[in-house]
Amino acid sequence: MTDYALRVLVADDDPDARHILSTYLTHYGYHVLAAADGDQAWEMAMSNGPDLALLDVVMPGPSGVELLERLKMLESAPEVILLTAFATVAQAVEAMKRGAFDYLQKPFSPRRVLDVVERAWTARQQQLEKTSPLHELTLRERQVLALLAEGKTDGEMAEVLGVSVRTINAHVSGILSKLGVSGRLQAALMWQRAVVKWKKIRDYLRADSSRPP
Repeated sequence: MTDYALRVLVADDDPDARHILSTYLTHYGYHVLAAADGDQAWEMAMSNGPDLALLDVVMPGPSGVELLERLKMLESAPEVILLTAFATVAQAVEAMKRGAFDYLQKPFSPRRVLDVVERAWTARQQQLEKTSPLHELTLRERQVLALLAEGKTDGEMAEVLGVSVRTINAHVSGILSKLGVSGRLQAALMWQRAVVKWKKIRDYLRADSSRPP
């Protein structure tokens, strides 16, 4: 397991359900934020920016469905998984049409919880990649930026890629414009941070192959 812990918000007014989910997810390396009602869940979401949110459909304060609608308005919205008793499955399914990723029915199956959470995180990862400014770069621009982040000079980059220095300068100008930064150092730092982040996430998703089938 790596030191990168995905942040999961668990909101349920049932202390037993909250404890079961928190204990199970923590055991598998997730960083759990536990909330006892909708208001507390919203405050935690605003201050911690969770990657995923497991929300009870019916709880004091804003319901899971109401929180879903709020969270989906955020610039970096977490994937939402609704927690439901049998009587509210229809409501959860309806909420999925509004953007919820999936739902978990009580009582929880450990294997089902882990499966849904892992699939939700994969979807979240794909969404983050699409919304990142780096996603706007062409393959050649990414190659130039990667070399720039390694500290290569324009001449060295031109030699590696088999193009002219003038072409390198044109690519760098396009990179800075797409990333919305004014200097090469800022662009290089964005690339380095993204590479570190996605390597950690990749390692996390590949880790712990001993999880139960």
